[in-house]
Amino acid sequence: MRRTIRFVVLSIVAGLVATARADDMNYQNYIIGDRAPGMGGAVAASADSVDAAYYNPAGLAHSRSNQVSVSASLYGVQERRIENAFGPGEDLDARSFVTVPSAVGSVYRLGPSLVGAFSVLVPYDYSAHEMASDGELGHRNLYSAQDRVLWVGPSVGWTAGPDLSLGVSVFGVYRTLSRFISIYWQDEALLYSDDQKIDALSAVVLLGAQYRLAEHWRAGLVLQPPSQPILGSGSFQAQAVAGSGTGDDGNSSFAADLDARYDMPGRMTVGLGWNDARWGCGLDVTHHFALQYVAFKGWDEGGNRVRQESEADAVTDINLGAEYVYLDRYPLRAGFFTSFSAAPEAEVGATHRTGGTDLYGVTASVGRRGPSILTNVGISYVMGSGEALGWEESGGEAQQSVVDAEERQCYLFLNTSHVF
Repeated sequence: MRRTIRFVVLSIVAGLVATARADDMNYQNYIIGDRAPGMGGAVAASADSVDAAYYNPAGLAHSRSNQVSVSASLYGVQERRIENAFGPGEDLDARSFVTVPSAVGSVYRLGPSLVGAFSVLVPYDYSAHEMASDGELGHRNLYSAQDRVLWVGPSVGWTAGPDLSLGVSVFGVYRTLSRFISIYWQDEALLYSDDQKIDALSAVVLLGAQYRLAEHWRAGLVLQPPSQPILGSGSFQAQAVAGSGTGDDGNSSFAADLDARYDMPGRMTVGLGWNDARWGCGLDVTHHFALQYVAFKGWDEGGNRVRQESEADAVTDINLGAEYVYLDRYPLRAGFFTSFSAAPEAEVGATHRTGGTDLYGVTASVGRRGPSILTNVGISYVMGSGEALGWEESGGEAQQSVVDAEERQCYLFLNTSHVF
């Protein structure tokens, strides 16, 4: 009986740690594009290049020439720590070093008042690998995850009047997630492992407008309706053994061809920007609406139901940035942004993922404007804290509890654009 109880506990542990990755419910873990990263993403009112396809497609109408742009993270460090994630006194401390291509796109003038663009963007990428051991108890824990979201699609910007421009972007959004966890407790003769994989394709539409309020002032508005799922599939495998692995001491589950989806909530961004030949600044406020859906569902080979729900609360983020162009050639930029978690507060026994990390980021960049080549290099640092589900010791047994979580990210980024 004792082993059966501990077997159930171990199964719950694995299910909880499965949620202990960088949360896709933070909607802007880092800023993508060419000018936007240095400005902290505050470009909804002023974007006028490849950035505009993602931040406000109406800004494409202000592009004065054709352009090809490539942005990349030269080097990135991601770290996430959750206290007592594997058990009392056994923390999850996952680190990874990544190189993330964040944006590739082109802008082409289609006519006097019409500009088109095509973009390939990676606004979210997370990977981690952690191996932990408690030699005294004989506990061995392994955690590995890779989660990436890719946006691909066309955009168009149109000059509707002397002060007004409108735009639209249509993206196919592809998410691929793979995650593996293995937990072995030698002192209890317990072993648990599970492997999960999800691939899902959705469609997202961005509607944008920019309006010139005065000579140097411009306002921006972006509306994104909730994404629409197109197709998706998933698979899941879990194995658990307690003691001999027979009867009630062992169990296995495998499910393939699960119905999977990746939904994004609707959002609205309001931006205000001021720019002249040398100075510029911007402020964006983005509200992400609440969302609830079933991430994947189906049946395993034993006829048991497999289902995972996803629930997101409404959150509001801000972006703030400024720039100064030195000698009319070298843009210097700095910015600040938030990425609050939309995950519900950590709750013991919840059927959906709970707990998240509120993130705060700062950016800085320096660039050079040549006759046909534009280059920017900079750094982005993000950090924050929050809550997750973990464990605490009570009466000699491990019990679920709400624990502290921390996250840090640091990226060096490079952008180069060719104007022709």
